[in-house]
Amino acid sequence: MTGMEEDDRAFGAWLGDAEGTVTAHPLMEALDRLYTSGPGPGRTQQALEGAREMIRRVQSEVVYYDSLANTPVGPLFIALSNKGIVALEYSESATASAGRLRQRGNYELVHSREEVSHAAREVMDYLEGRRADFDLPLDLTGLTAFQRLVLLAVVGVPRGKVATYAEIARKIDRPRAARAVGQALRRNPIPIVIPCHRVLASDGGLGGYTGRGGLRTKKQLLSLEGVRLGTA
Repeated sequence: MTGMEEDDRAFGAWLGDAEGTVTAHPLMEALDRLYTSGPGPGRTQQALEGAREMIRRVQSEVVYYDSLANTPVGPLFIALSNKGIVALEYSESATASAGRLRQRGNYELVHSREEVSHAAREVMDYLEGRRADFDLPLDLTGLTAFQRLVLLAVVGVPRGKVATYAEIARKIDRPRAARAVGQALRRNPIPIVIPCHRVLASDGGLGGYTGRGGLRTKKQLLSLEGVRLGTA
């Protein structure tokens, strides 16, 4: 048997494709070391990133969005998931708003006026005085448990009424968290629909409002709802 034939037999035995026992052989030993050492750090990281990207694509949720250009409070960005309205933002740029929304969840954003038309019509009807309440489910994905508590408590403040930050804190059984309530409302992702404009400071002052126009817009929304500041 020639040396080449011996190598072929040894390689076949190593693969399990030929009869015989695997004997010590430099080529086989090198292959064993290669396979048992595993991929290098760079290749491992590349594989992990590929797996994460595949998982992201499989698990991503489609969210439809559109811009409302001519509302009484200026341009708005609106987005809906299959769970409900996920964003309503005072925004001049749908691109910027979409980028911020992606930070909240694993969303695949699709521009579609048709898909958001019902919610957009409710918002416009409300702002133009043709609607008193909203009939839109809320999607609070990506928010903390405390933020959700606060926002859902604020939804319970009826139209034409106001509450204070301290009252909301007591309502969620966090009586010392009035300041934290204010911070949660400052990051309200669905203003107007979640009426953070109805929450005032304990001294009767307007408190704050991060929407376009600031306190002027807050006054505008309260006036639309029939709240007479100073007597509410």
